[in-house]
Amino acid sequence: MLWTVIAGGGGIILLWQFIKPQPKPIDGVYRQPGKWYHVKKFIFKLLLKRNQQKNKKKKAVDVESYSSRGYGMGINDIHVLEKVQDLEKDPYAIDAVYYGGFSKEGTRLALRMGRRHNRQSEVWLVMEIPGIGRLQHPLHPDTLVSNVSNNEYTAGGINIEIIEPMKKWKISYNGQLRFDGTERLVHVQMSLIWQTVTDPFSFDTDMNQSALADAVSRELWTKQFWDALRSKHQTHYELWGELHGKVKVDGFDEKFVTLKTIRDHSFGIRDWRTFYRYSIHFIYLENGTMIQVGVVSQPAALSHVKIGYLVHSNGAFHSVSDIDLKLWEVAPPEGPKNNYTFNFYANGKKYTTEVFGEWTPIWYHHEDRGSKVYEKFCKYKINGIDGYGLAEFHYRNPDGTPYSPIESVPMLDEPTEEEIRNNVTDLTLTFQEKGCCSSKLVGGKGAQLGLLTSIQNKVNVVVPKGFCVTLAAFNKQLQINQDISKSVDKIIAILREGCHDNLKSACSDTVEMIATTAMCSDVTSAITQMLKTVFVDADKTYFAIRSSASGEDGTEASSAGQMETYLGVRGEKEVIDAVRKCWASGFTYQAVQYRRMNGQHIKVCVGVVIQEMVKSEVSGVLFTNHPVTGSANQITLNASYGLGESVVSGKTTPDSIFVNRSWDNQLNIAEKSLGEKQVAMSIKVGGGVIEEKIDRKDTCCMTDEQILQLCHKAIQIENYFGSPRDIEWAMFGGNYYLLQARPITAMDHETHEDMLHEFDDPLVTGREFLTTGNIGEMMPGAVTPLTNSIFKPAINIALLRYAEIMAEGPHLNHPDNIVLSCCGTMFINMTMIETMAINNFIGKKDAAELNLIGQSLDSLSYQEVVDYCGGVPSLWRRLKTFISSFSKYNERTAVCESWYEKVKTYKIGEGQTTCAGFYTDLDSRIKDYYEIWETSMIKSGQSGTWAAVVVGILLQGKTEYTTEVCADVALLLSKCDEVYSAEVPIAIQNLAKEIDKAGCSEKFLSSNSQECVDLIKSGVYPGVKSSFDTFMEHHGHRYVKEAEFYERSWRSQPEKLVKSLKVVLKNKLYSQKPRKTLSCDEAIAQMKTPLPWMAKKILRSFVLPKARKAVGQREWGKSLSIKVADKFKEAYWTLAEMMVKEGRLPEKELLFFLTHTEIGKLIETRSPKLIYKSIRRKKLFPTQMELRFLKMNVGKPVPVSTEH
Repeated sequence: MLWTVIAGGGGIILLWQFIKPQPKPIDGVYRQPGKWYHVKKFIFKLLLKRNQQKNKKKKAVDVESYSSRGYGMGINDIHVLEKVQDLEKDPYAIDAVYYGGFSKEGTRLALRMGRRHNRQSEVWLVMEIPGIGRLQHPLHPDTLVSNVSNNEYTAGGINIEIIEPMKKWKISYNGQLRFDGTERLVHVQMSLIWQTVTDPFSFDTDMNQSALADAVSRELWTKQFWDALRSKHQTHYELWGELHGKVKVDGFDEKFVTLKTIRDHSFGIRDWRTFYRYSIHFIYLENGTMIQVGVVSQPAALSHVKIGYLVHSNGAFHSVSDIDLKLWEVAPPEGPKNNYTFNFYANGKKYTTEVFGEWTPIWYHHEDRGSKVYEKFCKYKINGIDGYGLAEFHYRNPDGTPYSPIESVPMLDEPTEEEIRNNVTDLTLTFQEKGCCSSKLVGGKGAQLGLLTSIQNKVNVVVPKGFCVTLAAFNKQLQINQDISKSVDKIIAILREGCHDNLKSACSDTVEMIATTAMCSDVTSAITQMLKTVFVDADKTYFAIRSSASGEDGTEASSAGQMETYLGVRGEKEVIDAVRKCWASGFTYQAVQYRRMNGQHIKVCVGVVIQEMVKSEVSGVLFTNHPVTGSANQITLNASYGLGESVVSGKTTPDSIFVNRSWDNQLNIAEKSLGEKQVAMSIKVGGGVIEEKIDRKDTCCMTDEQILQLCHKAIQIENYFGSPRDIEWAMFGGNYYLLQARPITAMDHETHEDMLHEFDDPLVTGREFLTTGNIGEMMPGAVTPLTNSIFKPAINIALLRYAEIMAEGPHLNHPDNIVLSCCGTMFINMTMIETMAINNFIGKKDAAELNLIGQSLDSLSYQEVVDYCGGVPSLWRRLKTFISSFSKYNERTAVCESWYEKVKTYKIGEGQTTCAGFYTDLDSRIKDYYEIWETSMIKSGQSGTWAAVVVGILLQGKTEYTTEVCADVALLLSKCDEVYSAEVPIAIQNLAKEIDKAGCSEKFLSSNSQECVDLIKSGVYPGVKSSFDTFMEHHGHRYVKEAEFYERSWRSQPEKLVKSLKVVLKNKLYSQKPRKTLSCDEAIAQMKTPLPWMAKKILRSFVLPKARKAVGQREWGKSLSIKVADKFKEAYWTLAEMMVKEGRLPEKELLFFLTHTEIGKLIETRSPKLIYKSIRRKKLFPTQMELRFLKMNVGKPVPVSTEH
């Protein structure tokens, strides 16, 4: 009977699904649940579950394979996700990054860049600053910018740069903005840092299954539908964080802004016009909750998709399962409503959302303006809690007025290796040849001239004829003349050995040898032949002969003025001599020191440019951006009469001309500062140059028309290169000649204050309780950038994994939200620690406070902690988590025990002979470093768990922590056997006692540290040496601040141990009685807290032995962690020495003032900017070490004593 009823009911349901009418889409667009909706939803949820399980098992996917992403499948490699993406072949391919920031005070920002094909980008930029006003990019409401740089997030004055994947990005803007609602333009400089406070939410893998299944099940399942889902996919993920930095608006005081900011990255295929409508809300609530929620309608695929998530202050995510927002009501045809209410659901809870719109900038996309975006900044109220943020609406705009954006010119790029493979062995190359556009063949200066020559007709300028003597020619000269090669090698050997006293003489000898050694016949013949080929009358032609080294003329270091230029050279012999001198100038003391301090190759290949000279009437230098401020709104010219050498060398004071440049390249002359122009250089008859005194200081050497013509040509050149240019130019006979166009060297605008706070971590609410307690004992004062980048996240992840074991998470990978940094000093976020305590079955808020920092935090309420994590699990769930934790503790114990043996033979970089190989091996082992600290922290947590059980027995159900209870806990757990940390001072005392016993105390105390080490190791006193060797075997990996990579251990620098031994010997501390330990029975007998006999029995026979064992294991685990960490410490010191020997660092200590990621980048790129930054950080470090902070800080810590 029952089965008959069930079968009948099922049949009725199926019949209803079959005959039920298909509802019409609302407004003809938004599909509603229809036939087979529930069946389809069930099937699709199964598909999603299968995809998510498959995704967990893989590490990454092919970026090009769009069929394997979305609907539960995604990319797991953060380096693949966070890089500048290669655009797909589809004409609507896009790679976009977005930042939406807001503050309670009303500061707001929306900034976006979407890279497109044909050197175009979509740009959004609006901001509101209280006291200044509302500003937007002058291009708006249109968004398309042309002639942008390839493979960078740079367009329209905006530059977005990755610092560390999923953690830190830098945003800068330098240009004009327009006051909203007016035509008034103002120059704005902005430098901001974005840092994450959450893990990413991926719309490929993390969307709510029910919500996504609902969207798919509304649609008609046809082949066209499934093809549409697969073919136009976008990968899209979002993170919340903090955006902070300085904004300077001309005419107003500089502002420091801090914004709660959503960041998203999306790439794939996007034609905005395929979206009919969408409404997406980004919300930050005052309790620290962060929300994204909305509805998207893309009729060609999914006409009604509910999306979103909620993330609590502790980083715990919940996807949005349902939303009752009706797009057809809140986004009517005339434009989105300003005020409205809707509900959404996440984690089984309803959130009633009230929206109050305040300011709505508008943008258009595509040449037909077929897409219209309303970016509405709002105030919010959700379940009675105030918040702020924005609501973004998109409208399909079929009636838009078309316009024609500026067309992009082809990007000037150096040729590929395939394109130049036939030129690799050429000894000379003309400017017109493809190979001359390659810095790998002709050096930086020569390549720039080759590229300029390729566009001279398009820009209507002249690049004087010439050719390059290639780097291959220089190498050939070295191969034939081995003495030169040996002399260069001697310079390298001196630098590797650090004997810089001999460097000047070695450089001088090398320069002399290169300049005087006869040029090999092959190179001589090649130059002679090229002179006859390129120049009609070479014997009567005057040449400028310049060095063109590999690696010069970059954006970070130009090498300008480091090597020689010879002007007015005439005659074959003189040309050959000048080429040899140019070669030699690459090894002057000045040039070698410049390369050493900038981490560049010392044994550099030197090419030479041989170029016909122009009898300049006027010449000079032009910067398409201001050379100091970097502003794109001003072109700067320095000009004088005669040859440009007088301007470049500083032999005359030129006219300085400043030309204002608008966002759309309209020009007007702002200022002319007339120089003395007291010297004019010209070509000397017979060869060389001559300086002539002139008196033309009262007139400008250029007319206004000439100035503007030259500036327009410079802008054209900038467009071809895709970046600002430093141009050397000349005028003669009504023509403009280009002599050079290098990138403008990037300026470092970071102030002392910026550097001081460079590694500060963001806070979610700004009300977190941060303490130096506990961690300040292990790492007092500031830590170096390397330690901050490795040790801090390792401890942070370790504590998060402990939270997963004891309190159900959250599972986070990227934000540092438990261990944070301010001015280089490390803090523990007690608010996060408290969430772990209250979500733990046996944890208590007060116990966690006393255990970690020895005091109660009455000002941090229980409710604040609950709000921070979004609630407390049920008692049953906490009990279940607690029970399962013991098996996980056992797993970590097994890992720890495996390391006891593993560490004995553990080696990093074994067999590696290059920095790159050593770093790759070291980088691959960072997971081991994380693992050992995770094990150590979990063992500490296990000790804390048993300590909590002891406290619970002593309290006997009471909540008040009396003095007697606290004292008894210390009595029971501190005076126990087998505590490793107690062994170290005893071992030092015993070693000092052995020194005294050997009768060499006075000699030891009167000698310096190195002499003491030599005395011990000499074996003159066998007992002392034996005790010393035993000490090093057991404790040599230890030292004060032992987790700091910059501080070496006793084993590596035994002189540090000598200082401690001298203190013990001088004060005869070795005669002190050893610390007394108590058995369990003795300790219980001395307790002051009265306990029932059963409680004492449980304590004596089970709990206390377990708790004491856990204390011992905690200390041994910490020692093991330090021992493994010491392996990494020494690996970094080895790497530092290798980098100095390879000429990548000027001094090994600088490595510790780079982050781990930066070290890898430096090895890959030899970035001078990173070296300069490390030097500044090293100089700042003593200042950071002097800073002092309160033990407990609410919100961002502020130093309490500093001279700065």
